[in-house]
Amino acid sequence: MRKITWLICVIVLLLTACSSQDSEPQTQEKEDQHFTDQQEDETEEKEEVKTDEATPAEDAKLPEANIVFSAFEEEPVPVETLDTQHMIKIEDKDITGTSIVYGDGEIVSFFLNHVYRYDVESKKEIWQTRFWDSPSQMFSLEKGILHYRGFKNIKGNVTTGEIVEEIEFDQDDGYEDDVAYRGVYRIGSTSQAVQVTNENTEKTVKLMENEEHDYIETALMDTIAATELDGLVSTYDNETGEQLAQKEFANDTRIFAKDGTDDLYIIDSPKENQYGHTFILVDGQTLEEKSKLFVNNASGGIYVANEQVFYHDPVEEMLVALDENLKEERYRIAVGGVSHQEVFDSDEQYIYLIDNDPEDPSLTNLLQFDAQTGEMKQYIQFPHMGITDFYRLDKKLYVKFDGTEADDLFYVIDEEDVHRSMDK
Repeated sequence: MRKITWLICVIVLLLTACSSQDSEPQTQEKEDQHFTDQQEDETEEKEEVKTDEATPAEDAKLPEANIVFSAFEEEPVPVETLDTQHMIKIEDKDITGTSIVYGDGEIVSFFLNHVYRYDVESKKEIWQTRFWDSPSQMFSLEKGILHYRGFKNIKGNVTTGEIVEEIEFDQDDGYEDDVAYRGVYRIGSTSQAVQVTNENTEKTVKLMENEEHDYIETALMDTIAATELDGLVSTYDNETGEQLAQKEFANDTRIFAKDGTDDLYIIDSPKENQYGHTFILVDGQTLEEKSKLFVNNASGGIYVANEQVFYHDPVEEMLVALDENLKEERYRIAVGGVSHQEVFDSDEQYIYLIDNDPEDPSLTNLLQFDAQTGEMKQYIQFPHMGITDFYRLDKKLYVKFDGTEADDLFYVIDEEDVHRSMDK
């Protein structure tokens, strides 16, 4: 009996030992599998991190374009040295008003309640009228018809002093300010609202109310208009006034139309970066982003025209031209620092920049350059500071300063002939 009991115990011990040896490989296999899975997870995480790191940063700098002109290396032409065929200086308190139009030795001069036409040399009055208005914006001079805006939108005959066309605004809403044209459409801000008018049908639609009389930035595209107030950008149909899209930005925001399209540039200034700006090209219908570029140094001097986007780099002291899709720099112009009171303007071919001289702020420089190439057309210096107005009419440039003999000093400049008639 004892032998049988002992034999059973031995058998049990042997079976237990065999079972233990069989389970060890299974446990090891589980541990090995767990380790392998862990390694694969870590590998995937590393691959994901690597992919993120390989993605170009949103604020990656574009390759810098060539400097095509330097205001530090080139000498400006003093305006007083321009010959009499290309420049006339008019500073006479008896005949100069707040704005003028010049041609063939005569000026049309705007005073507070009257408009006169004078012979410059003799000061003889040719005609006067009380029915015109003091201009706030000059639009064009074509075949003797001056188009401008004051408290009314007027087209006047400079030869006779007669009003050819006049747009009077609603007395309750007040006159339109900050007027812009695009095709058949005109946009303007009254004391009550921002509105768009189809000048062919004379239909006006209100885009947004402005009972608080805030400054509302506007942009007019081919068939769409945009507004910006306190970072809120909205777009509207020009014909119906229907709101199409709306998007809010947390920071200081500016808007510009893209030439010949319904696209819009939104330029946002992050508060955490003193000079940084984000340039965003969006679809005006939806405000969906098409392209975006962050520029680390872009303080002031932002302008859009002629399929170019311009910004001033205060660190490099450069005016930088970007292509219309924000994909490359086109060229750079060394202009020095900007005063934040610089004047930008443009026509079909040229960009005009007027600002303080980079080395002597008591002087003012005019740069006229080709929008596509940056090639400098004119680089003129004025012996004054504090430009008070600049406008272009019939290819003549009118530059106004506070004068010494009169309140209003004008330089009229024309590359062809400054004395060309204003009547033709």
